[in-house]
Amino acid sequence: MIAGGWQSRSLDAESQAATDFALRAMNRPGASLKSVDAVEVQVVAGLNYKLTLSLRDGSRWLVVVYRDLQSNFSLTSASQLP
Repeated sequence: MIAGGWQSRSLDAESQAATDFALRAMNRPGASLKSVDAVEVQVVAGLNYKLTLSLRDGSRWLVVVYRDLQSNFSLTSASQLP
């Protein structure tokens, strides 16, 4: 991985954990994941996961989840896509 640059990644256990965290942190009652459409990772002091998510209600979201060096997650941003 290149430090500072975004790189595509397939859905693996780490990015699935970031996805699960994002769904909980978005606080959308009844939100159910349909698919993870894209995963990108950026190496910082930890990792940023940029995830494109499709929900069963038909909405699509671009979320960024940060995982620090102690493996704690935080939701950096969540934007609904058109």
